[in-house]
Amino acid sequence: MTQRLVPVSAVAAGVLMATFQLARPWGDVSEEPQAMAAAFADPRWVFAHLAGAAAFVMLAVFAQSVVAAGLRDQSVRRRSPVAQIASYGTGIGAAFVLLYYGAETFALHEIGRAALGGADIDVVALSGSIRMNLVAVSLFGVGLLLVAVAMICLAVVAARAGAAAWGTWPMAVLAALALPQFMLPPVGRMAYGVVFLVATVLFAVAWTRRGVRA
Repeated sequence: MTQRLVPVSAVAAGVLMATFQLARPWGDVSEEPQAMAAAFADPRWVFAHLAGAAAFVMLAVFAQSVVAAGLRDQSVRRRSPVAQIASYGTGIGAAFVLLYYGAETFALHEIGRAALGGADIDVVALSGSIRMNLVAVSLFGVGLLLVAVAMICLAVVAARAGAAAWGTWPMAVLAALALPQFMLPPVGRMAYGVVFLVATVLFAVAWTRRGVRA
């Protein structure tokens, strides 16, 4: 069962990440109050951000599954530092990231709805203060850095378990770029989501072909 969960969870993470980037309204990048409020209030804002949060949850499930499979076939030592970083780093990193996604998903959505409803709200200033809250943005950054390091370690674990490098490293590198991709314009972020999905499919294929029976 653990063996089968690896490719399923990998592709699920890719689908969710692509959904986040492609379904998300992008009016907020304009910094024009009406466009920002409309983007925040759009039901797609909540749907897309829930998908983005779920993508990191699925990455944690994926990492646990890869490490568990490696332990099962004894390609990975139980006390291996690389395996422990891959497993715990992804889970802790995802937990930190989810805290920030909560504010993005729900707080900004309510701000947008209130602004469109006629409330006297400075959408630009208020959304900026929520997004750049020192504790929240620090946890977000640390979480994404933890995921980056953990996914690189996970590629090493997968390679030791017999998965081909052409399938393991693209996903690891793209996961490591999760933080800087937030600096890209909308078209760049949407492209990132699509490429991330492709990389997860490559990982699933490489894992399935590694020759270990489920």
